[in-house]
Amino acid sequence: MAFTYEGWLSLPRIAQKAYADLAMEWWKTDPAWASDDHELCVWIAKRNPEFFSSEFPFIGYIQVRVEGESRGLRLASLRVSANSSVGGLASIKKRQVRSTTDEKWFFDLSKTNK
Repeated sequence: MAFTYEGWLSLPRIAQKAYADLAMEWWKTDPAWASDDHELCVWIAKRNPEFFSSEFPFIGYIQVRVEGESRGLRLASLRVSANSSVGGLASIKKRQVRSTTDEKWFFDLSKTNK
């Protein structure tokens, strides 16, 4: 007997509203690169250290957990597929940006100088 479980994970647009509102405010500060989400997140965390404890404007990672009785449990296969999309529009860099802007994006709140 085989079972198939499927799920869909996405964020509703409303989950990004507060983040988008803050981005509009941050853009007024004339950042070196207005498309730098890392610098935006650092700016948000410095102004409101608790923001990311209650707001989830993006999905940082996905974790899959498989549970079941060990007796008779046989996992034949597991397939996880993750898709994402971005708008494609980015602003032009106005000034020198941090050296890691072209690397894989991440945001580690513990590494922001609060």
